[in-house]
Amino acid sequence: LINRFMQIPFLNFHTHKQDQNPKVFSITNSPCENLEPICYGLHPWFIDENWSSKLDLLRSDIQKKSPLMIGEIGLDKLRGPKFDLQYNAMIAQLKIAIEFDLACVIHAVKSYSECLAIRKKWNSKSRPWVFHDFNSNEQMAKAIIKSGCYLSLSPRIIKRYEMNPRKYSYLKTLDLDFVFLETDDDLKINILDMFTWFSSIRNIDIHTLNDQFWKNLELITGRNYECILAEPRRASVTR
Repeated sequence: LINRFMQIPFLNFHTHKQDQNPKVFSITNSPCENLEPICYGLHPWFIDENWSSKLDLLRSDIQKKSPLMIGEIGLDKLRGPKFDLQYNAMIAQLKIAIEFDLACVIHAVKSYSECLAIRKKWNSKSRPWVFHDFNSNEQMAKAIIKSGCYLSLSPRIIKRYEMNPRKYSYLKTLDLDFVFLETDDDLKINILDMFTWFSSIRNIDIHTLNDQFWKNLELITGRNYECILAEPRRASVTR
């Protein structure tokens, strides 16, 4: 256990850029610029009328390159095309995720309830989802965990916690069996900053936290950490 603590890199659950620190393992998600993602999907911001024509390409990428997860996919009421397009694209990709037995990284903006309603229908068929950039309240956090899904906390949650520590005090007791940390596209805060912050409010060593997050990843993907780290970066034309 001690060897695993010291040797395993810190896990950045969700980002669109590669961390150059060799002590960090970044789970890169589509879309990425000049980078090979290890999770493929059609981001809701970039869905257009021709989105269905990209599904065959996505399926081909999955067959050839064995991505870690499908992502990021989801629903956004503040940005992107009309909601029906996003919804249909999400459902189509969830079907692909089930076909290939892959977990999903979920983008949800003002749409947690809609995503959870979808999850309720698909719960028995699919691997867990992870709601990335989670920054909502305790009630929603509990609802997501109750659905069998996970939360990934981004730098945005630090700002909200600092502005209203009472409202976000639930982070101090959040079930770590359902948590990850990420940087997303933040350029000012790196994943080690996220670990330091979360470690301070939880009073848990950063290596202990990291080990728990890797265990969570192993559980949702069905792959152990040695296999995940050994897999080569895979180029994808699905952006």
